[in-house]
Amino acid sequence: MEPLTPPPPYTPEPSASTVSPNAPTVQVTSPMASTTVTPAQKLEMVQAELEVAKLRLRQQARERQGLRRVASSRASVFQRLAPKVRIPSILASITRISRMPGQEPELSVPKLDQRRIAWNMILSEPHTPSACSIASLTKIMLRDLSMETHHYGMMLVLRAASVSAMHSSMQTCVAVEDENGDIELLTIHDFAVTNHLSKEIQIGSFFVVKEPYFRTVLDEACVLCIDHPSDILFLDVDDPMLPCAWRTDVVSNSPTQWKQAGNEALRSDDPMEAERCYSRALAAMTASQAKDVVGGIVRRNRAQARLCLERWDGAYTDAMAGMRPLPAKPDELADLQNMKAFYRAGRAAYELGAYDRAHSAYTSVTRIAPNDVDGLRELKRTEARMAEQVTGINFWAATGPQAHGTKVDHADFLRRTEARQTQAHGRGLFAVEAIACGDIILCEKALAFVPSPAVPESFHLVIPPAATRGTFGTQSNMWTAVIQKILANPSIGPRLLSLYAGPNYSPLNDLDIPMLDGRPVVDIFRVENIIEYNSFGYAHDASLTSFGNAALATPGMDSKDGSMGLWLHSSAINHSCLYNAEHSFIGDMIIFRATRDIAKDEEITTLYKEVNACYETRDAALRTWGFSCDCKLCEADRTCPTLPRRKQLLQQAKEVLERLPVLNATLEPRDVVMMFEDLLAQIEDTYPEEYYRGLPRPGLITLNRYCAFAYSRSNPDKSLQHALAVIDAHGYKLTITGEDVEFDRTDAMSAPQVVDQLMNASRIYQGRGQMGLVSSLRELALEMYIIINGEPSGFETRYGKARA
Repeated sequence: MEPLTPPPPYTPEPSASTVSPNAPTVQVTSPMASTTVTPAQKLEMVQAELEVAKLRLRQQARERQGLRRVASSRASVFQRLAPKVRIPSILASITRISRMPGQEPELSVPKLDQRRIAWNMILSEPHTPSACSIASLTKIMLRDLSMETHHYGMMLVLRAASVSAMHSSMQTCVAVEDENGDIELLTIHDFAVTNHLSKEIQIGSFFVVKEPYFRTVLDEACVLCIDHPSDILFLDVDDPMLPCAWRTDVVSNSPTQWKQAGNEALRSDDPMEAERCYSRALAAMTASQAKDVVGGIVRRNRAQARLCLERWDGAYTDAMAGMRPLPAKPDELADLQNMKAFYRAGRAAYELGAYDRAHSAYTSVTRIAPNDVDGLRELKRTEARMAEQVTGINFWAATGPQAHGTKVDHADFLRRTEARQTQAHGRGLFAVEAIACGDIILCEKALAFVPSPAVPESFHLVIPPAATRGTFGTQSNMWTAVIQKILANPSIGPRLLSLYAGPNYSPLNDLDIPMLDGRPVVDIFRVENIIEYNSFGYAHDASLTSFGNAALATPGMDSKDGSMGLWLHSSAINHSCLYNAEHSFIGDMIIFRATRDIAKDEEITTLYKEVNACYETRDAALRTWGFSCDCKLCEADRTCPTLPRRKQLLQQAKEVLERLPVLNATLEPRDVVMMFEDLLAQIEDTYPEEYYRGLPRPGLITLNRYCAFAYSRSNPDKSLQHALAVIDAHGYKLTITGEDVEFDRTDAMSAPQVVDQLMNASRIYQGRGQMGLVSSLRELALEMYIIINGEPSGFETRYGKARA
């Protein structure tokens, strides 16, 4: 027997001395010892420091609340605006002095990888956005501000005294002044900066801050804080709200001149400025002018600018409003202009997923010009999406893991499921028809999707005020992505706001996004909670050639740089350790397949976290969502009297696996395997039949996998025995009678290990010449592979082609 080594796992299994391959490490060498600091550990250090800072700031806020503002000097504001390098004091706890004989003392600090930590703390307590229009607010000056106070019913009119500086990838700081010359620092999330594509606030920009909040920050000073995007309104240089000394008298442009300025901006690839100019053109028109030919041109052009900005709602509205009435006699110019309007309306509707409206628009294009290549192409593409909504997607032709990070061109397939209230778990998703094992339950495009970066260059940390943990990496980027999406397209709002936002938020009676002073009013704190409770995340490894789409099969699940998305319909799916739906990801699309036959009106459930063999660990992970699982497996674990003994044995098994290199060097391979088999027998005794009849036994999986691999060459019969034990430990009942195979999936857990062991058994039976079993087991393995991976790419790469 060969020395015992880990079986080729479907993912690398980290030991005590290794970390996930998705988490880069830096090995630090010193004369006395070495220390490894992973990015995840680094973030934990920073988070610990920021949590302490949050408590300190809350104390300062209580002490300062209501005190009058202390005037800031120009020099101090600009000094605070300059970027600072902060070294978390928490790192001091892992700093040590080491010295070899005859050497000077050496300061040994674990070197962190070179990625920048870009963080943004949300230290203000949750508060709603201003519900007041500018016309109803009273103007105040900076000198009227009080510390740690929301100035309700008030507003500030300010001018940027500097170019903004990015304090993180999510937050901008800028020096601002009022007409009295007083100056302060203002912080604003970059998704609220809507007047410039660069997300920078240009020096000399004018804006109104509604119901300003003056709060304490880390350097013990105060800043004007804008959390909600609708609480700032940017002004034109000739806006009558500006003080006379600031206002620039612009020569009154005609609608045509504004239109020409918009055209020039569009040609210069500045759609945001183009949209502004076209809006000024429409505002300068009389009611009759807005309905004439020039008004139609401006609306069609603004539709194009909004398409460039991905503001699909406004683009569709403008395009439809830009239609010219059908002339009494043929008019080529009118036809051409209407073609443009229909085409732009079709594009906007397509991007919103409103394929029926897109189909109507493109059909109108082809009626005007039956041979128009663009119109025919888009009509065909739209018809393909409409077919997918009914029949689903042919994932046998999908691109697989190569689609990672892309927006795939497919439609939602949701007709088999609907959201309903459950008896005990809030909202859930239910099957409206019977669904066979392996069939697609649903496919859905993400409202917002942030792929993991190929080479992450920075970390992002957001600490919500009521949270005990921060959100890292793409988790924090998701927050920005979702808010930008609903600011650009408020029609999405009702579906988003209907989602669960945690125990501190009551359901909304009115789900529509309100508009105030021309801007959507979005509560960013509610949105952050919605993302926390409803999004899906997964890691991605471009080097994987199999299981590359699987939700839980890729390494680095603890990486904070994993992909993340928000799928509105799928968010209703509840967790169960004995789930009936496996999910996978292709680009920005999530796919759920049935792991067994699902009856009509049965609830759809999936796995939020991998099923840890230790119940206490598993339950603690699920409690981060605010619940405990009540599936049959968890109920058995909670009530089984042998659970403490199993916990001891599982810890013992973990320690044995960690010492495997030492054991291989000091013991015969057979002795090591016998040690494993003895542990297996003891662990199996902790799963009494009266508690676990027909249920998975997760504690038996890992050691059986090792033994199956160890025996694979020297003793195929023993290898087969352990392979079948792995399958059985997942809850599957595989019965082989002659050449016949029965496979009971009731209360089972699908996993790549099961596919591996089905193929292992297939190879062993092939060696025995039982080709009927070989074919049956391979078919089962392929079926389960597709359930887990979403589609078949990578199966033959991993297991080879079937022999004729």
